[in-house]
Amino acid sequence: MVNTLSETVQIMNVPVIKATKENLAEYGLLISDEMPTECTKVSPTGSVRMLSVDTYWNTGASARILYIRKRPGDITSLERYSEASVAFIGIGQQPFALLLGKPNQNELPDLSEVVCFVFCAGQAVILHKGTWHELPLCIGNQASCVSICPSTEPEKIDIKKRTNNVLYVHLDDLPEEMYSQK
Repeated sequence: MVNTLSETVQIMNVPVIKATKENLAEYGLLISDEMPTECTKVSPTGSVRMLSVDTYWNTGASARILYIRKRPGDITSLERYSEASVAFIGIGQQPFALLLGKPNQNELPDLSEVVCFVFCAGQAVILHKGTWHELPLCIGNQASCVSICPSTEPEKIDIKKRTNNVLYVHLDDLPEEMYSQK
């Protein structure tokens, strides 16, 4: 009997964790309403603190509004911009999630290190160059984000075809502390 691809695919459960400054450090920079202790510039009145962030959009950037609907938790592809940053900015009142793999110089991500980060409503992230990612996922029935990314197409891989693996993330019934600002 010949094994078909569907018989040899391995399902890899992806850990789901709350997005914090510390948890995201290897993937990107968390942006929230928490006042930064270090800043690049302070306004003359002292009411605005600015933090300059290294971003890489050398080919031009475009903004896209993403309206995210509930979908199954199986992830079969990832993408990255090897030489550019990507930002996902949560808008509206709903949390969202991002599946992220650490940046590397390889043609494939290290699937054993892929993590699903849960972002509170209104939080954002600027991904480091080369961070593997999937488009945002919603926690409830819908969410919205603004994406700022290079005008060029990302490098995409079909992980199911390339590795016989499917990533699976379970976002139903998450405890509220995973996506609340508290």
